[in-house]
Amino acid sequence: MAENEPPEKIFELGNAFVASQALMVADEIELFTAVDDADGLTRREIEEQFDFAHHHGVRDFLDLLVAHELLSRDGDTYRLTGLSEQYLLPDRDTYVGDYLLLSRHRMYESATDLRSALETGDPQNELTSGETLYEDGNVYATPEAREGFQDAMRSLSTFPTRWIAAEVNWSQFDRVCDLGTAKGTLARRIAESSDCEVIGFDLPDAEPGFVSYTAESDAAERLEFHAGNFFEDALPSADAYAFGHILNDWSGSEKRELVQKTYDSLPADGALFVHETMLDDDRTENRFGLYMNMITLLELRGGYCATVESYETLLEDVGFSDVQRRDIPGAETLLVGYK
Repeated sequence: MAENEPPEKIFELGNAFVASQALMVADEIELFTAVDDADGLTRREIEEQFDFAHHHGVRDFLDLLVAHELLSRDGDTYRLTGLSEQYLLPDRDTYVGDYLLLSRHRMYESATDLRSALETGDPQNELTSGETLYEDGNVYATPEAREGFQDAMRSLSTFPTRWIAAEVNWSQFDRVCDLGTAKGTLARRIAESSDCEVIGFDLPDAEPGFVSYTAESDAAERLEFHAGNFFEDALPSADAYAFGHILNDWSGSEKRELVQKTYDSLPADGALFVHETMLDDDRTENRFGLYMNMITLLELRGGYCATVESYETLLEDVGFSDVQRRDIPGAETLLVGYK
């Protein structure tokens, strides 16, 4: 380290919550939609439209979004960037704001108890000993909560599932099963990019969201929901299984149990697809994966983002051969193993 290196990185990290809140407020008030509808707004127009009174504060709020490449500024006029246009407009299927909403109203509060989580190893939410988030937690407690949680999971999956659907030849399979399908984001993308039958498998409470979301698809007649618990029930027959944002929720032994169950259920030459936020083997480069591990610590009991190497080893130890790695642009990795 240079002897006279300034401490700005430390201060910026310590104040990172300010940028987070700026993004979440902008999304919550639908600032990006207003800017897009008007093809650009000045600071004064934004103040008038949203009843903001503090001129300097509004300018700094907007310029902070510019600094993070979520708005651009030409003179005094603010417009969307490619990033915000693609991901922060609620009327688009690529919208990720539902995850921001879950983060703001659920994870942000529990993050203040990170020290307690480190000291006890217990989730810092409504769960008590022996309970699980999906069967006992508030995320599925009411239809509204369930819909909000499923929308958040769809937001988190919007980019990787599109990439996976485009990059994999799904038509090589007759029947694919998306395990832990939630709203059916991956299942829908697979069906729309191929001619195979796709099953979404999840707890019974997930069915209404799956049915409503997949009914909008041109491939709806090839999409089907099967209710069950992938630890307790037999898996639907398929020649390919997919875990998307599922295995990271579970402990090492539970990860192995689920992967083993897919191997045992597959026919010869069947395949398992795993896409997750996986840590680089040195655990230093995928910062988003480390963030997600902190969230997992706060929300779940035993779950964690594993390294790519450990997932590859897991698939091979269970019996999968020719395990292939594909790095999805961003923070995620796709692994494919064959029986």
